[in-house]
Amino acid sequence: MLLSGWGREEASRGALQVVLLLLAMAALAAPAAAVPYVPEPPFCKQTVVEDPLAPIKRMPELHEPSAGGQIGFGPSSLRLRTTPSFRVGGGEVGFSLGLAQRKGLSLPWTGKATLVAVNGYGRPIGEPRRSAKKIGWLKPRYARRFRFEIPDDPGFYRTTLLLTGASGEKLGKFSFYTRVAEPVGAARLALDAQTYRPGSTLFFRVENVGTLTAFYGVPYTVEKLEGGSWSEAPESPRGPTILIGISSPPGVAGRCFSFWVPPAMAVGMYRVSKEIDFLPLLSPGEDRRQVTRPPSTTLTAEFQVVP
Repeated sequence: MLLSGWGREEASRGALQVVLLLLAMAALAAPAAAVPYVPEPPFCKQTVVEDPLAPIKRMPELHEPSAGGQIGFGPSSLRLRTTPSFRVGGGEVGFSLGLAQRKGLSLPWTGKATLVAVNGYGRPIGEPRRSAKKIGWLKPRYARRFRFEIPDDPGFYRTTLLLTGASGEKLGKFSFYTRVAEPVGAARLALDAQTYRPGSTLFFRVENVGTLTAFYGVPYTVEKLEGGSWSEAPESPRGPTILIGISSPPGVAGRCFSFWVPPAMAVGMYRVSKEIDFLPLLSPGEDRRQVTRPPSTTLTAEFQVVP
């Protein structure tokens, strides 16, 4: 088969990408064979470090929709969803009533929604806001929404939806809390120990203690303290790395990374260094391009190599 100049160029480029990928995989696999396998310690199993919903969980319990969205009455295809219970900044909060089927459905129901600000004990603050809508005809891919705009000031809200029938009889009532937090990009690198011997394995992870989601990749650097300044250690990982994106939501620790301390690594003070970015969690339909991106930050965690 004859290829045009453009086709030959694309084929060569594709072949080069395959070769580079194979070389990267070989480079990654080669040192792994020489590094002893060490199972992850219990340190890597506990992932929640600071639950952003902890203040809500201390409030009086509410009747929330089930995890699957089933409401327990009416047609079995009905699904009731809520907006996230944790938000950074303002936006919309409330319910969506939709269908888990391909055919439309008419319901002679009315939805009466209420939003009220609450304090840390779940008690109302100020006057509630109300909204009422007829359910009527539901389309398969379009939900009937009961939403309220809320400000970006930190605080708590309770949203309630009362569903009533054609004669005004109560069918079901659902509520949930929302915590609104200010955007805080804060994370730390945590190690499973402070000292390591040559031949041992160091485990570390990113722990997100802020309200923004932490995004980062696989690469990291090991630096050595010499003469009062940090410089990259000879043993720091080098070469190609797999370009994948990893995230740690607010209050959650990411996957564990490991660094094998070579037997010949000199005794001294070292640190792990890793760059991360922060962005808020987005609700469906929100455009990430419209979100202001805070500057990247570099996390470090120190450790000692001892005899």
